[in-house]
Amino acid sequence: MTDVWIVARSATLRRGLRSLLEEGGSTQIVGESSDLEWPLTPVTAALEVIVVAGPLEPSWTRPDLAVGLPPRLYLLEPGDTLPALEPGVALLHADADALELTAAMGAVLQGLCVLSPALLERFSGDSLSAPSPNRSALEYELTPREREVLELLSAGLPNKSIAKRLSISEHTVKFHLGQVFAKLEVSSRSEAVGLAVRSGLVSL
Repeated sequence: MTDVWIVARSATLRRGLRSLLEEGGSTQIVGESSDLEWPLTPVTAALEVIVVAGPLEPSWTRPDLAVGLPPRLYLLEPGDTLPALEPGVALLHADADALELTAAMGAVLQGLCVLSPALLERFSGDSLSAPSPNRSALEYELTPREREVLELLSAGLPNKSIAKRLSISEHTVKFHLGQVFAKLEVSSRSEAVGLAVRSGLVSL
């Protein structure tokens, strides 16, 4: 079981998140609050993941506030200030489903960062640095599943066809693409394919 603390200003939203997170049976909600700026008590210090739902207070994205906090999933509304994308942080769209939440939770617990494809367009060139054409395929550290998704993407298949080919849901395909885009440091499908070909991740 993963111990989770929920943060959301609305009590209704907190109840909805609790229900969504408990769907899979692998999450235990140990507490909730309407504010991210609560002291790290012995209970909260032992937490594994914090799920923060927007609309976010601007102060919640302060870098100093994140120091000492466990891995975090941010469910972002349009207009929310984007928290820093760093290891142990997932930036997801507010309508993420239970499957996406579970997958993102597993990733941040391993120290990875997760970026929802729905949020890619909000990152400017300053937020995602341009990829280096000289990096080798091994340096990108894609998982076997991410490589499969990237290969099918490079073959021109849409998400629905990729999902059918791999016997997974479209939501899962979107999640893997978000991981691929973040690791390759690109913001579009065409950029991902171009970089994958240049670096030897796939061949056309």
